Amino acid sequence: MFATIVLSPEHETAYDNIDGSWKTTEPYVAIHRVAVDNSVKNQGIATKVLSYSENFCRKNGIEKFEGGYSYGKIFRCKEF
Repeated sequence: MFATIVLSPEHETAYDNIDGSWKTTEPYVAIHRVAVDNSVKNQGIATKVLSYSENFCRKNGIEKFEGGYSYGKIFRCKEF
């Protein structure tokens, strides 16, 4: 295995008390993390994993994706 992703279709209680407002009231999948082994980084693997995940979710009736990030880890957001 050289890549993994965590997708959660469950309501995220951590998002109940965010600064601002949640962007959707429709069913969504939260993307928690994407990890790629160092030996295959910068080869488009994360893009392929996210694309597969997006297609899988759409086939199952979920059109919205939410991804959180931590300040100081902005590099994690380049796919969003």
